Amino acid sequence: MNTCNVNKFIHTRYARIMTVTDLDMVMHKKSKNHIRIVECKYPTEGENQSQDDVLKELANMLDFAIKNGYRNNKGVPKVEVLKLICTPKKIGEQSKSNNEIQEVYDINSFVTKSFIDGSEKIYKTKKEIDEFFLMESNVNKKYNPTYESHYPKQLELWI
Repeated sequence: MNTCNVNKFIHTRYARIMTVTDLDMVMHKKSKNHIRIVECKYPTEGENQSQDDVLKELANMLDFAIKNGYRNNKGVPKVEVLKLICTPKKIGEQSKSNNEIQEVYDINSFVTKSFIDGSEKIYKTKKEIDEFFLMESNVNKKYNPTYESHYPKQLELWI
C-alpha cells in the first residue's frame, strides 16, 4: 500500500500506464561503503509482483553497474536489494519532547530474500539482528539510550 499521497495520486490516475512503488528503507553505511535497499513485508502478506519486478530491475541495474566497473570515491560498494519478512512486536510507548508518542518495537527474527542472487537468510539472534541493521559487527554501546528501558536489560549479552 502506498503511504505517500503523491504515490496515491499516480497509482489512482495512471495505474494502467506505469508501476509506482515505495521503498521502506534505503540504508547507507558510508564508512563500510555499503548500501541496502529494503522492502519490508509481514509473513502473512501475499506477493506484490509489480513491486517485486521493480526491485528486481533495480537489483539487475546495480549488479550490472558494479560488474562493469562502477566505483564511488571509496571503491566498489557492497549493494544489496532485499525483501525483509518479519513481524515487529510493539513493546511499549514513550513520550517525546514535543508531546508526541513514540511507539517502540522489537524484532525477534526475520528472513531476507535477495533480489540480486535469489538467496535467503534467516536472522534469529539479537546479535545477528543488530549486525544486520547496524551494518557492522561491532555493535557494542550503539543502542539509542532514550528507549533502552523498553528493551531487555541484557543488551550487553546480545553481542
